[in-house]
Amino acid sequence: MVKLWVSLLVIGILWIFGTLPWIVIWDYLCSHEPPIACPNPSQLWQQVGAVIAVDIMFIGLCGLAIHRLRRLNRAKRQSRA
Repeated sequence: MVKLWVSLLVIGILWIFGTLPWIVIWDYLCSHEPPIACPNPSQLWQQVGAVIAVDIMFIGLCGLAIHRLRRLNRAKRQSRA
């Protein structure tokens, strides 16, 4: 069970730190003169909204994982005493 929570934390952190720079860079590159690779602005903000929604979901799941890992650690310490 610990491996599940730790892997969820790692995946969540990698996802969040991977997508936030993408949002900033994408907005900077596409705001001045949109090249062919940039979607129109309405699609861009829909994509950004979807990415932020997933980021918020991962933040919540990471918070749950931290809570469960702390509870497991506390129970493990009490069982040793």
